[in-house]
Amino acid sequence: MDSDSRGNGIVLGIFNDYNLNPEVALLTFNGEVMKVDASANKKDSSYWNNVRPVPLTKIETVDYHRGDSTRVIRESKTYLDSIDRKSNKFSLGSVLSGYTWENSFRHITLDVVSPIKKLSFNTIEGWNTSLEATFNNNFGKEDRRDYKITPSIRYGFSNSHLNGHLSFIYRYNTYRLSIVEIDAGTDLVQFNNSKPISELVNSFYTLLAEKNYLKAYEKQYLYVAHRTELFNGLVLKIGAEYAYRNAVTNSTEYKFLNIEDGDYTSNDPYDITTDEFRFPSHNAFTGEASIALRPGQEYINRPEGKFVLEPKFPIISISYKKGLNLAGSSINYDRIQLGINDEMELGLLGSIKYTLVYGNFLSDKRMYVPDLKHFNGNKTWFSDFKIQDFKNLDYYTYSTDGVYIEAHVEENFGGFLLNKLPIIRKLKLREIASVHFLHTDKLNQYLEFSIGVEKLGFIRAEVFGSLTNGNKGAIGFLFGIKRTFRN
Repeated sequence: MDSDSRGNGIVLGIFNDYNLNPEVALLTFNGEVMKVDASANKKDSSYWNNVRPVPLTKIETVDYHRGDSTRVIRESKTYLDSIDRKSNKFSLGSVLSGYTWENSFRHITLDVVSPIKKLSFNTIEGWNTSLEATFNNNFGKEDRRDYKITPSIRYGFSNSHLNGHLSFIYRYNTYRLSIVEIDAGTDLVQFNNSKPISELVNSFYTLLAEKNYLKAYEKQYLYVAHRTELFNGLVLKIGAEYAYRNAVTNSTEYKFLNIEDGDYTSNDPYDITTDEFRFPSHNAFTGEASIALRPGQEYINRPEGKFVLEPKFPIISISYKKGLNLAGSSINYDRIQLGINDEMELGLLGSIKYTLVYGNFLSDKRMYVPDLKHFNGNKTWFSDFKIQDFKNLDYYTYSTDGVYIEAHVEENFGGFLLNKLPIIRKLKLREIASVHFLHTDKLNQYLEFSIGVEKLGFIRAEVFGSLTNGNKGAIGFLFGIKRTFRN
């Protein structure tokens, strides 16, 4: 190769103002591993002429000039408006996929979810859909503060009922990770607010197999919460909700297939044979405070805000939830919960992650179904494989108002075994093994074991088995995508 055609370059590093004998005060090292000054890219040429011992070459000067000029053009209102005019055009595909409108210069987006994507079926509402839009306003490229306003309207075609709510989320301090959240309106919600069965999966099972697993109630509510980092690694969240809870019953028997000896169950999670719902309408005032501690948390400070790095130690969480017998509220209980979760790299053996939870109701003077501790069960062939999800646990049979202990452990071997097989190694599959444990006052010991394979980091298939109080349970198969199915 001709020497004139070869690339070359020079890297110049300048270090100064070193203190070889520093006096380090207590708590000097607070987890900050790097800091980028807000004015780092705004210094003029006179500043750099003073601090840079080696002046820029002619080529470097031209390159910086071109880069600055290009940036000015690409951030100009004229340029950004021209890009937006093209991307903001409405098309037929937007009816199916949804529509996004953007004003790049003002950092504004409006995302409208297609009602077709929200279409689902359950025995309470029949066919139903939602119209939802999110208005997002960012404060700027170098300012990660933003707020989101999301109105949503939901209509059930069988029960002819309309629900709607409005949420507001404001991230106002990106160095303290501070967020304010307000949500108000009416909605149909699952008794387990973790939504153990997605509306999509429930629709298929209801219409094709007469298995209406989704159990829900209606509430009119106001929810307010605030989250902030008190100091590095300790996040406090406080929230409260006042709601009017109302029982709802099935309104349709519609189905695609009529299974012999198969009928829809009622909407009562604990008595599926009757629609006489043992759930009186009532007011519920709840308050909750939680802290999450990340020991030894490291972070990068940039002009946009604080960027937290992957934790090196387990994350510890503590929460206290209170049912308040105030302002007409009919509930009165106290619940505490402690949790530990972590993910560790094991080198050639891949990685392992776990979640351990202990909880207890200190008092249960007056509670209703939504106030119990529910667990993320599954009775379908599909899953999104969240670490805290069980493979074959009944959705509400073991819900409790007493002591509960959960343990979930999953190891991803990263192809340690399958990569040694000549043909299979070309598929680049990863082996997955997990163990799940539950103990409550109603269930002495429930164990699940599963093994499976994962492709591309998110497509997964598993085989599982379970033991209930030492007795052999079901053996089953699960398939899914390791992303949320849940609305």
